[in-house]
Amino acid sequence: MIKLLNKFLNFLNFNVNRRKSIENKNTCSELLTDKECEEYALSQTNKDRLDFICQKILDFKQKNNKKTINLLEIGAWAGFSAIRFSKIPGIKVITVDPWEVYSEINQNKNFYSKDGTRYKMRKAIEENKIINFFKKNTQNIDNISFIRERSENAFKLFNENYFDVIYIDGDHSYNGVYKDIKGALEIIKKPGLICGDDLEKQVFELDKSFLDKESDDFIDYKAFDYSMPPSYSFKSKKQINFHIGVTFAVNNLLGRVEESHGAWVKKII
Repeated sequence: MIKLLNKFLNFLNFNVNRRKSIENKNTCSELLTDKECEEYALSQTNKDRLDFICQKILDFKQKNNKKTINLLEIGAWAGFSAIRFSKIPGIKVITVDPWEVYSEINQNKNFYSKDGTRYKMRKAIEENKIINFFKKNTQNIDNISFIRERSENAFKLFNENYFDVIYIDGDHSYNGVYKDIKGALEIIKKPGLICGDDLEKQVFELDKSFLDKESDDFIDYKAFDYSMPPSYSFKSKKQINFHIGVTFAVNNLLGRVEESHGAWVKKII
């Protein structure tokens, strides 16, 4: 009896440790099963960032005496952020995602190794695993609905002043983020919130060499179709560790925003 109990406890410990190992990996190289791939996908969203956004939505809701909140999410992935938003009282979440391979993965095949995160993400998207995970994860949540479409097409489906909050976490290239913010500005209800993810640096925080056209570090952000270009894209070979597209698109359309842990918020009045 004791031996059986020990075997059972060892089995539990093995699975707990294995799950933690999966959630903490920086690559998907060993995520071979659907279950493991799903766990990895759900581990990608940063809890601190979502907590920050949710608190800002709650503050906005209370300050403006809103009983209900219509939220549009650009970039659904496996549904973790939508689920978090759905817990806000009185909220309705509509999430938009084409569930297509990211353009930067196609354009930079030599940069992303086959055992790396982005390559595995590509395979998961191509095999419709991610959208299936999204459907499974949100199927019993009544206040979440989704549209499988590109954001520029989805914006046309809604009237002006429909959404109180628009959360942007889709295409991270400059053009992608710029189009999403511009589209959001056209349909956001005022006052409203436009917010998003992956703003590790604001323009005012950048080293001046990144902004100097004569510098080897100069970032010609419009020339990049991807979010975090490899270091060899710059003459100085300096490593870039922030999302260039998000940084410059947010700055050029919204200016300085409130930010925490990479999540950002701007009140539109």
